[in-house]
Formats: sequence, structure tokens, C-alpha cells
Amino acid sequence: MAMLFTSHNMAEVTEVCDRVVFMRQGKIVAEDTPRGLARRIKVCTLRYVVAGKETEVKIKEEEIASVLSGLTKQGIKYDAISIDKPTLEDFFLSQL
Repeated sequence: MAMLFTSHNMAEVTEVCDRVVFMRQGKIVAEDTPRGLARRIKVCTLRYVVAGKETEVKIKEEEIASVLSGLTKQGIKYDAISIDKPTLEDFFLSQL
């Protein structure tokens, strides 16, 4: 069964839809699963806290380990880290 669902709320689209089609001026510009489209964005957001200050870095996912290793080699101890992978919202915004 198929259902047409239109929305600008990408969190909702991710929850409801198995496949997503983006159209611009009546033409399909992207089609995939929500996760597949999100993975087309190659940059993650790495956040870490050092001495109470949060730092945010946009970085390719495959470079995260070397950045964290570099901090450790420099003797920098971080209190917290978080990695935000791209979402369908990020892909949607990149198409505007």
C-alpha cells in the first residue's frame, strides 16, 4: 500500500515514511529512505566540553576518531562529548 504524505516537518516524515521523495518545480530531485538521504550529508557536528567551555566542530564522520585522539595526545581532557549525525532535516535544508 502507498500513501502520499506531504510535510515540511522532517522529524515527522522520518517517523512516518519508509521512502521519501523530494521534488522541485515538479521534478524529482532526490529519492531514498529517510536514513539514506540523511547519510548523503557528509558532515557531523562534534561537540565537546573542555574546562567548562563547549566547542562545536563541523567535521566529516570518518575524521572524528582522529580529532579525539589528537586532543588526547595533546593532553586535553574533555568533560563531555556528543556527536550529532546528519538528519533528514539537514538534507532538506541543503536542498533549498
